[in-house]
Amino acid sequence: MPVEKEQTCKSFGISTEFQNEELQHAIERAVILSDSSLLKPANFMLQPQPEKKVDADEILNLEQLERHAIERAMKRSEGNLSRAAEYLGITRYALYRKLEKLGL
Repeated sequence: MPVEKEQTCKSFGISTEFQNEELQHAIERAVILSDSSLLKPANFMLQPQPEKKVDADEILNLEQLERHAIERAMKRSEGNLSRAAEYLGITRYALYRKLEKLGL
């Protein structure tokens, strides 16, 4: 029997910040762990997730992220292109193309 998320949350005093899957798991866990046939708010071991803070300095530009990853892989591999490509999960040929494209 489908249950509305908001209605269920209000009934049990649960924050509506939880995702559907989290709520479903919490209900299943409460049913399994409960000693009685009546579920109470105490049966739900829910903790609201802290808000994720957005880093103002976070780089989201894909080209810059790619450049940074390649530079780190090259440094870690001490200039060994085959090993750097392996670290990046790409072929050596793909790494050559990216190095050329980015002017590295």
